[in-house]
Amino acid sequence: MRQLQARKSVWPAYNANVAAAEKDPRLSPETGKPLDKVTMFRFGAGFIVFGLLWMSGLGIVSAVLLPMHYKTIPGVNPDALVGVVNAFTAVASLVANLMFGNFSDRSRSRFGRRTPWILFGAVLGGVMLFLTGTTHNAVLLTIFYCGCMFGLNCMIAPLVAILSDRVPSGIRGTMSAFLRRRLHHRRSNRHHAGRPVHRKTWFRASPSPACSCSSAVSSP
Repeated sequence: MRQLQARKSVWPAYNANVAAAEKDPRLSPETGKPLDKVTMFRFGAGFIVFGLLWMSGLGIVSAVLLPMHYKTIPGVNPDALVGVVNAFTAVASLVANLMFGNFSDRSRSRFGRRTPWILFGAVLGGVMLFLTGTTHNAVLLTIFYCGCMFGLNCMIAPLVAILSDRVPSGIRGTMSAFLRRRLHHRRSNRHHAGRPVHRKTWFRASPSPACSCSSAVSSP
């Protein structure tokens, strides 16, 4: 009962901050105050580092390590397995992105509503990727790699939603560019490598507690 009352008392302040941020592009929707330079640097650096790490890691796995691993699976055509795995992981990524973005919108914790899901996605993705490399069964490999995409999108959806949660609208485009530039870089690399380019879909809505403001669907 006390927790419910505490939550109810937070909503008026939150709505007031959002309303103030809509009127003044310098204000953060989270606090209703301008961001200092240190905080802006932290956001920018965080988005750049996150985008660089997950895209570099996924690129190495999907372009180099997995194709090599496919060749060690007996009785399976590696080229056919590439198509099967890509098809299943594309669907898994779409479902996971929407699902975890929705979950994070409705989560409440002492660490915020986004951070627990980002951490959970990191653990889930790491465990599933490890299991992917240990199996020589085509079915299990597909399942484990789909689990890895669930973990990856469990990180991406809440993190991108932070843009509308906490970043002032006046610099939101700049912060978003740090992530989108990495997406463009990855698409360019795939094009030059002769691999099919998968379109990245961006979902954007109003910065309200009940919806993900912006999520990038990612699949290998």
